Amino acid sequence: ASDALTTDELGQLLLDAAGAGDAEQVAKLLETGAPLSWCRPDGWTALMLAAEAGKSEVLSLLLDRGADANARGKRGTPALIAAARAGQAATTALLLDHGADLHCRTNAGWTALIAAAQEGHCDVVRLLLDRGSDLEAKNSGGGTALMLAAVEGHHDTALLLLDRGAALQARAPVGWTPLMLAAREGHADVARLLLRRGADVEARRDNGEDAISVCDGDECMRVLRDAEGLQRWLRRRCLALWRH
Repeated sequence: ASDALTTDELGQLLLDAAGAGDAEQVAKLLETGAPLSWCRPDGWTALMLAAEAGKSEVLSLLLDRGADANARGKRGTPALIAAARAGQAATTALLLDHGADLHCRTNAGWTALIAAAQEGHCDVVRLLLDRGSDLEAKNSGGGTALMLAAVEGHHDTALLLLDRGAALQARAPVGWTPLMLAAREGHADVARLLLRRGADVEARRDNGEDAISVCDGDECMRVLRDAEGLQRWLRRRCLALWRH
């Protein structure tokens, strides 16, 4: 019988039902006395699991019953970032509507925007930007949303971030730019996009390396070499016009 279940057993059943999106079972368990704030050893609650799994009905129910929209797991991951990283636009929006902190960070300094950009979730990135997320926020490693989109090769996400004004020449520690990161991973389409928007192919890291010297892949190298030639020609042309 349900009244014989321990608090831990009820809590685990609640987590299972929330992650599965079983709103009816969640409601029954809450009526039985399942603790809203019960968490697994890693600190994850029913709210976090529902948010990450995109279970909007369950998430709404938990929030209405008083679940903390800003609760964190032991690694400091709030439900908002879990939802954003998983590409769950609906639960991301629902959390924000219920007071989740748009500017929350994990222990490693990741924001919801950076997490969504790394995974290439354009719809979530757009939502977060529309709500006022900081475009130039950096994680503890110095990475911006654009840098993470570039290093993972997410062209459409990088395009969206650029359209919203992301800094092309932002620098991570030791001088990495978005272009260098895209080149290092051989993402020719992203490198081409960044160059078309004005990225400097000759910008250098602290150790003197540029995008060409760290580039991987023949196609990406051709993109960079073509841009290098064009940028040098334009500089010579501008200098000649200035001298006249």
